[in-house]
Amino acid sequence: MKNTNHILAICLSLGLSLMPVSSQAAITLAEVNFSGTANAQISTSTIPGTDPQFTELASVIPTANASLAVIGGTASTAHWFYNGSGTAALNNDLHTATSFGAPTRMDFILGLANPGTSYTLTSVEITLPTATTRDIRWEFGYRKPDTTTVILGTQTINAAGTYSIDISGASLSADDTSQSWVSAGNGGLRFMFFETTSGTNADGLQIDSLRVIGTAIPEPSAALLGGLGLLALLRRRRN
Repeated sequence: MKNTNHILAICLSLGLSLMPVSSQAAITLAEVNFSGTANAQISTSTIPGTDPQFTELASVIPTANASLAVIGGTASTAHWFYNGSGTAALNNDLHTATSFGAPTRMDFILGLANPGTSYTLTSVEITLPTATTRDIRWEFGYRKPDTTTVILGTQTINAAGTYSIDISGASLSADDTSQSWVSAGNGGLRFMFFETTSGTNADGLQIDSLRVIGTAIPEPSAALLGGLGLLALLRRRRN
């Protein structure tokens, strides 16, 4: 019996030790679900990580290092408002050209990870609750530590639904000492929106929610796996 238990413990220990090398599952690192007073302007320039609209993977990203900057335009018609039901962000007067510095946008400000953890971005998503009234484009942008800027994945977003941009090739990651994008000042993970031609103030862009998707180390289940591995080793020694 002791030999059998010994062999089982070794197999369990080896199996657990090999599990972390498998591919990591993509999870939601940060998400904002808009909810506010119907037709009211989203007057605050920043939605903090502590706001009920904001959810972040707190085990990896500190709440103090997470926020969303809501940037409209200079005209009174160009701001972001809550829609008529208060369940989405609405903008009726978008910029008419793509530009990293001055699009109608929302910037996820995600900073350093918690001590001993890290995270990597693989995609970004937005969900539109209703169709737009004009021809709208969506892009993702970020600023590198050397101050150069990058714009990725232009998409047309005219119909209701969820849209995703794959950013896994950008190698955007952060740990507790450094990250591969600028998260302060004129930086952040930039969700950029514009219409293709100028027109009346009737763009009708509504954003129900937006998300940053990626992987985290340790994964949420890593602590459980580590505990099982330790249990197997202790059992082997006892036998």
